[in-house]
Amino acid sequence: MSLQLSILALVLVAVSVCQAQTGRLTGGTTGDGGAMKPWLVGMAAVVGFLFIVFTLLIIKRLLRKDRGEEESSCDNCSEKGIEEAPEIKQTNL
Repeated sequence: MSLQLSILALVLVAVSVCQAQTGRLTGGTTGDGGAMKPWLVGMAAVVGFLFIVFTLLIIKRLLRKDRGEEESSCDNCSEKGIEEAPEIKQTNL
């Protein structure tokens, strides 16, 4: 359900950007027919980019969680000839 909600949010953002480029949105911060100040355009671009990255990271984590549950359900790994290697933790020190 969250994937569908994320896609819907991205579509709505894309539609609003297209409307803003054609000039159909009214209002703004300068009073000259909807033009935005350059710093506000940059701020909106950064916030939009961070939102997209955040959404993709959440989707990636959800997909890995589902896949991890399927892989960890191996009860007879030793019977199948699969041996788990001991974890070796290496540090930079």
